[in-house]
Amino acid sequence: MASSTSKEGNKEIFQWTYEEMVILCETCLQYIAKHGRAQFFVWKEIQLEVEKKIGRQCGANSCKYKYDTMKNEWRLWKQLKTSETGLGWNPITGKIEASDEWWLKKIEVHNGSL
Repeated sequence: MASSTSKEGNKEIFQWTYEEMVILCETCLQYIAKHGRAQFFVWKEIQLEVEKKIGRQCGANSCKYKYDTMKNEWRLWKQLKTSETGLGWNPITGKIEASDEWWLKKIEVHNGSL
């Protein structure tokens, strides 16, 4: 699947495919294996390695932003699956199931942040 960049104002936004996100994650894991967890990522190094693997330019900021976004989404997902009560898991659809009452409580709690 070909991916592209889209323009938002004067800024180009890199559009990640699923395969490219996997490559980014694998590259970050390789970086950690090589440099250790205590080291900060040098995003320019990761960018160059990712670009070599995907065959197009993505930018160091794009790599960092995507990594940070995926990390935050993973934390939310993990919290949702392990900490929330009143939820079910549907193995057929691969989705979390929640009652209307649960959703109403969440919307009420987070109304200001929407």
